[in-house]
Amino acid sequence: MKIEVHCTDGSDPNCYETVEVDLPFDGLSPNNVETHWVKEDGRQVVESFKIRPPNKEWIQQNREILERYLFEDNIESVIKNGVFEILYSDLENDISEVCDACGSEHTRDKEGNIIDV
Repeated sequence: MKIEVHCTDGSDPNCYETVEVDLPFDGLSPNNVETHWVKEDGRQVVESFKIRPPNKEWIQQNREILERYLFEDNIESVIKNGVFEILYSDLENDISEVCDACGSEHTRDKEGNIIDV
């Protein structure tokens, strides 16, 4: 399932601010995922996701990936409570992206000035 997250760079003056990425879990719909945004350094960034698995079979289907991010106690809690929250920083290596503007061949400072060519 694709979700919208913040551009992990944000240094280009034409930054799109957000990018669309795939969550590493299978079988979710937009009704199953709530994204929590916060303000950081003057811009909105994703802090966490609250995920409500559609059914108990989903947990078994995604168990391998859940074990990568959650402790066994947390997985049992998901089974019991039907919801879990995961920090963006825990998924960042798998889902972080930069927008096309920030993904150019130039590195920019906070003001958007090119600092290396």
